[in-house]
This record gives sequence, C-alpha cells and structure tokens, in this order.
Amino acid sequence: MKKLSALFFAIMILVAFAGCGKKTPEPARTKNTLVLTDESKTLLGARARFNDVISVVKEEVRILEDSYNENIRLAEPDNYFLNENYILSSFDPFNIADLSLTDYFDDSLDEASAALYYEIPAAGRNVVFERDGSEFILKFSGEDNTDTYTADYDKKSDSFIFTHSRISDAGEELIDFLEFLPLAGNSYAVQSMMNRCYVSFDSDNRLDYFRFSSIGEGGNSPENGLFGSAAIITPNWVTKGTQDTYDSIVELENGVLTHTDSSSGTLREYHIREADYESAFQMY
Repeated sequence: MKKLSALFFAIMILVAFAGCGKKTPEPARTKNTLVLTDESKTLLGARARFNDVISVVKEEVRILEDSYNENIRLAEPDNYFLNENYILSSFDPFNIADLSLTDYFDDSLDEASAALYYEIPAAGRNVVFERDGSEFILKFSGEDNTDTYTADYDKKSDSFIFTHSRISDAGEELIDFLEFLPLAGNSYAVQSMMNRCYVSFDSDNRLDYFRFSSIGEGGNSPENGLFGSAAIITPNWVTKGTQDTYDSIVELENGVLTHTDSSSGTLREYHIREADYESAFQMY
C-alpha cells in the first residue's frame, strides 16, 4: 500500500512539473485572410466571392484606422475630433443599393416566383422577370418610371456585372453598376460608378496589397468595363486621372496604409503602419 501511495505521489509531482513547463501559447497573427465562402461557378457564387474579397479590405482599413484614431482619443480625450490628424471619413466601399435584389437570381427563379419574392420592393409596381441566356433581368414598372436590374455572370472569367437603370419622363439614367473580375496572381478588380479597387493576396491568401479610389467628379462607366474581360489590369487602373479628381484614395503597400482624403475640401494624407498596431491583428 505504501508503495502504491509513493508511486501515486511521484506521478502527481511529474504532472505538476509538466504543467509548470507548459508554455502559454503565443498570439497567432491573424492578418486579414481571404476565405472563399462559395466556390460555385454561378452568379451567386461570384457575388459571394466579391463580398469575401471586399470584406477583407474593409476589415483591414477598419482595424488600422480605428486603432490609429484610438491613440488620438487617448491622448486628447476631450477634443480629439478637433485634431487634424483624426480620420473622420468612414470606409464603406461598394455599398450598392438594391444589389440584394439579386439574392434570388439562380436557376430556380421564374416569372411566378419573382412576382412573389419582389412584391414588397416593387412597392405597387408591376414585376417583370426575364432570363436571356446567362443574364437575369428584373423590372419594376409603374406609371412614373421603370427600374431595371440586370445581372450577368461569365463562367470563363468568373466575372459578374450588376446594373440598375431607370426610365422616367427625364429619359434613361444609369443609377449604379457593379463589376467584379478575378485576375491572375490571386488578385481581383472591382468597380462601380464611384469606386474602383485592385486587391491582391499572397500564396497563403493573406491580404498583400490593395488600392481603392472614390471618384469626386464624373463617374466610371460599364461601357468599357471588366465583364468577361481578359485584359491585364494593374493598380494604375484604379487611379486613372490626377489625384484631385478623387475624394479618397486608400492604399496598402509594404505594410503601410496610406489614406489620402479630400472629401472635406482639405487634402489630407495619413500613413498608418501595420507594425504599429500588431496587437490589433492578433488573437489566441
């Protein structure tokens, strides 16, 4: 019995020492990583990939700019908003009104189901749904105007285009559009009427580089757009004109986020190093 007790005591000591020697796990770097939630070669799959890509860019900017602003708030808790280096603008790219109408754009959608699904957003107007090959066409038609929403997917390039146009007494007007195109080298190009973005990821799908622009005058057009394109697109495509034609240019390169903003009328440029906010990208 004494031998068993001694053996048990020895085992408990060994377990205790083993526990003491166990190291606390180091924080894992969680720099924003692209995770594709839907890899199906369909319109809705491409839409999901667009959301996945842009969500990574938005989260990168949010983490860095929130951390940057937090330091200013801590230093000047009573008047931080008066500091000219405080970032007031919000980064919410490609927030396309009515894009959610395409949530039902798949092979199961027909005229009858469309009339049911879109009764509320049509707001009393007639619902017309058509399918022309790979293109989905949804119309809300009333006495004063007709809104047309189209979406098309190109399987070869894995690109899609969404457009919203309106016909009224004033004529036909393009309200907005969205194009998404995967590129070679784990890169992507996205554009809407007012925004453009080029983004690339490394071999581990971690965010490596992006350039984003918000145009201040004029607008982008789908006439010479990305849909079904095989053209070589570079970051320079994002900022095709001079800097003063843009409200905002945001770029991540070599671990530095550069935010150039003139939406308030005064041109301001912020430089935020990822390395200065390393803990914001870490978790256990």
